[in-house]
Amino acid sequence: MPYQTQENTLHLFCEECGVQAETRVLTEHLLMDPGQVLSAEGLDPVHHTQYAFSICKKCGSPFLTKQALLEVPEADVTAPQEDPVVLYPGARGIPEEAVPSKVAKAYRDAAVAFRAGLPVPCAIMCRKAVEALCHELGATGGTLFDRLADLKERSVIDSKLLDWADGLRLVGNDAAHDLDVTVSQQDASDALEFTQALCVYVFSLARRFEEFRKRRSPKAR
Repeated sequence: MPYQTQENTLHLFCEECGVQAETRVLTEHLLMDPGQVLSAEGLDPVHHTQYAFSICKKCGSPFLTKQALLEVPEADVTAPQEDPVVLYPGARGIPEEAVPSKVAKAYRDAAVAFRAGLPVPCAIMCRKAVEALCHELGATGGTLFDRLADLKERSVIDSKLLDWADGLRLVGNDAAHDLDVTVSQQDASDALEFTQALCVYVFSLARRFEEFRKRRSPKAR
């Protein structure tokens, strides 16, 4: 979880380093939230939003964050009201409005595990996301591989996506059952990206292409 220290630094998850990293704040901008009326005595608490630009001390990656602050002028105190929210770079994500809730939840849990530096739970949750994807699409078969093959046979996914999904299945199996196999942070990062690609292709792009075909059908001309 990100937090601010007294040394004008922020601790944020760095995608490049794959760990929670210390970032050095280069500049800050304080903006009073709109709609507030300051009293003549200046005694009422004032809500601000603080924007900060910082860089990772390890790799130099840039970050733009915002944080809600509450100022109490009478006491000369300014206190954070929340952890800093990272505006840039954008977090990895999926189009949740198009993705079924069980699939989206498994992906979110995988992303949380990854940002906490836990590659094994991340890999397991990516596999669970694939299982949920197969269930939502009505795939049949006794094993997860059989269900993925069924999706391929029905042209829901192509050969490349089948390879990606099967890779997620295998790394999830290794993470859950094989004590001798190491799942690295890079493995977890790749698993997240492949899971994201599967969700975007199956639930978002497929729907959008079908809408495109309907618009371009002879009836629409």
